[in-house]
Amino acid sequence: MAEKIAIFGGTFDPIHMGHMIMAEYALSVVDKVCFLPNNRPPHKQNGAYATARQRLEMVKLAITGKERFCYSDYELKVKGPSYTVDTMEYFVREWKTTPCFMVGADSLRDITGWYQPERLRDLCEILAFDRVAEGVQVEERAEQLCREGWKITVVKMPLIELDSTTIRARIAAGLPISCQVPETVGEYINKNKLYL
Repeated sequence: MAEKIAIFGGTFDPIHMGHMIMAEYALSVVDKVCFLPNNRPPHKQNGAYATARQRLEMVKLAITGKERFCYSDYELKVKGPSYTVDTMEYFVREWKTTPCFMVGADSLRDITGWYQPERLRDLCEILAFDRVAEGVQVEERAEQLCREGWKITVVKMPLIELDSTTIRARIAAGLPISCQVPETVGEYINKNKLYL
């Protein structure tokens, strides 16, 4: 039987413990989690952010030694807009299996408004994360979408109030982030003077 692999997309600028914990929870229903750093929209290109190469390097550092985690630089190499449906199609061809795609409650709510949602529905399974206190009825929305032919698994996890924007702001203010990012990532940020 083919491995069940979940794709975890994000800018990971930087990757933090919230991302790592979410990926660990995904392992309760899949064999592996593949971290997929996204391309950054052109309007966000400025000195406050890490480059694509640096973000990929931080992901690699965060998952070193974790055999059930892997990464892909596919979206960083795509020219032009990168739609989820095209990315899923790529992984279906590459892996010869149906991938899972990890989404939060807000994305699950809006998924039928994404680019070519019917095609996306037929290409992959959805792992929807029910983070307590998000205020969105994840299970109710998942049941509704399943009636429309989507394949959705709801993964319950605690609410973790960590985000990359706050971490970048703490770094810029000279505040510690040692408990918020993997140690190797913190060392990389310091060494490369990122987010100052």
